[in-house]
Amino acid sequence: MMRTKAVCVFAALGFMSQIEHASAGGFYSPYQSATAIGTAFAGASVRTDDVGFFLYNPAVISSFSKAQTFSDVRGFAPSARIVPTQALSPAGTNLTRNGDSGNMTDLAAAPGSVTVIPLGHGLTAGFGSSAPFATAVETDSGWGGRFHLKKAYMVGMNATGAVSWQPASWISVAGGLQVQRFETRFENSALVPTGPASAVEATAFMKGRDWGLGGVAGVVLKPLPTTSVGLAWRSAMTHDIHGKVGAKLPGIPVERVSYDIDLPQTITAGLEHRLTPELRLFAELQWADWSRFQGFDISFASGRANEVRPVEWKDTWLAAIGFGYRITPATEVTAGVSYDTAAAKNGSGTTLSPDANKLMVAGGILTDVPQIGRVSLSYGHVFGEDAPVNASNLSSGTVNGTLKSRLDVVAIGLTHEW
Repeated sequence: MMRTKAVCVFAALGFMSQIEHASAGGFYSPYQSATAIGTAFAGASVRTDDVGFFLYNPAVISSFSKAQTFSDVRGFAPSARIVPTQALSPAGTNLTRNGDSGNMTDLAAAPGSVTVIPLGHGLTAGFGSSAPFATAVETDSGWGGRFHLKKAYMVGMNATGAVSWQPASWISVAGGLQVQRFETRFENSALVPTGPASAVEATAFMKGRDWGLGGVAGVVLKPLPTTSVGLAWRSAMTHDIHGKVGAKLPGIPVERVSYDIDLPQTITAGLEHRLTPELRLFAELQWADWSRFQGFDISFASGRANEVRPVEWKDTWLAAIGFGYRITPATEVTAGVSYDTAAAKNGSGTTLSPDANKLMVAGGILTDVPQIGRVSLSYGHVFGEDAPVNASNLSSGTVNGTLKSRLDVVAIGLTHEW
């Protein structure tokens, strides 16, 4: 019983911010559209020139008179590394000389799709798939902070459906539902007792999944012929994760556990203003209430006391500005810059908390190809500020250091009428 408890108390809630998709505060991933990446998300919640923007605001689809499908693939080349200045095992052994985490990320690709169907009478239906919450990391197995983190995987796959209504030429409103499948897998080292005064190091794990349901809504206003304003909302969701905890060691039983994950709501405002027939300006502002995410309260099926892993996060903001310039009747180039704030409060809490302010610079090109459709290509680079890592608890020891991160994103998309 003592051995089981020692394993189940493990800190498998390791570092999970800004990895596979270099999140925009917390583990939110805004990289949902190849076209939106081309302006660093500026104008994503108001633009009506591509159905892919449905993923940011469902009200944008009212302007389309024909059925269309948008498909894209986004490629990610991230780098994220924790460099410890102090690393101690749960037993107090100094592990600092074991080195840093190594690059915790790999090359990754993510597909996406949106289909829009006009229904008549000012109504348009849209359906889309995306992964707005995504992180996947794996460290070097022997690094100094391995008692806090070896692997972490948190991915929420969304299917969104909505109907947009345009009662007048100057306004569109929309509402719908999002269904999300959320999966988690965590691993870290743990000391498993083998006798009254002895223990062996083993890899502990915790994994689980859940389905959730939420809402989406949006509005697009056109107060002037040259100006449009968009407002969008995506609801908060709480997942009651059910799964298993144990250790990769013979004789250690697997125990069932459950824990909640509180994901934030997001509210976004976008602006599009046409200065000339060729030049458009875009702006975006997004708020996410990450303060509702307060960590993990792990409940064990055996009935023993819960293990609480508190996390202190704050709400985040993302601001972006960009432009589009039409160089030919069929081709437009875009560019933009965005800045988003960190969710973690200066590296407080567990290794889940470290986060960093991030600056993204991006560019893209959109061109209409006869008989094929609209093709979009984009590239973005994300500069992550160095951020502190400060984590300490009885079951995982201590790791203090610095997070260093960056990200390159390349994306291609195609919109085809049918």
